[in-house]
Amino acid sequence: MSDTLGIYRKGMRVLRVFYDPDPLNPRTEFDGVATIACWHRRYNLGDDEHIIELDPSDYENSHDFMAAIQEEYPEIAVVLPIYMMDHGGISLSTEVDAFKTADPMGWDWGWVGVVFVTQEVLDEGFESEEDAIAIMQAEVDVYSDYLSGNVFCVEVMDIDVPNISDLGASELDALFDEHMTNTTTYEVCCGLYGDVTTILKDYEFDIDDIVV
Repeated sequence: MSDTLGIYRKGMRVLRVFYDPDPLNPRTEFDGVATIACWHRRYNLGDDEHIIELDPSDYENSHDFMAAIQEEYPEIAVVLPIYMMDHGGISLSTEVDAFKTADPMGWDWGWVGVVFVTQEVLDEGFESEEDAIAIMQAEVDVYSDYLSGNVFCVEVMDIDVPNISDLGASELDALFDEHMTNTTTYEVCCGLYGDVTTILKDYEFDIDDIVV
């Protein structure tokens, strides 16, 4: 397995987190309902195929461009802007506030594209626009996690040895390797998108359970 990012213990239950060595691109490997269309001079972002043929460079700003999309493509029911932060990695969001807080001058972030659903998709899959917007934002968040490398694997198992609470991280890490092939409690799961804190909660661990 890859290098351990963190090892956590709750009683005899031990959990290790490491980066997924082969994460799947959610825009090509998952069945999403939204379409992501991006325009960037250096990065190939978003879905390879989409219906928008307009060129953002023909418009004065992103607001004018998005207005033109809604006028030119009436089949698009809901459209949201996508902003990109490019600073030590790529992050995407439909909300701009976090980027503004991190970089008030806007040197490292800006508008990069849109995410949208058609009226057909809206009618067939959602009860309201609000439901569609939540899914659209979630798809952008997962794609952002993929681009920024926030995709993880988790290993977890029970280790029943005396004085386990006295072991430091390196000792517990080595003990994990020794026991993982000789136990029925070992589990591994990869393809976990998001932040480590949320992933730990899914396994009923807390960030404070880390072993140092």
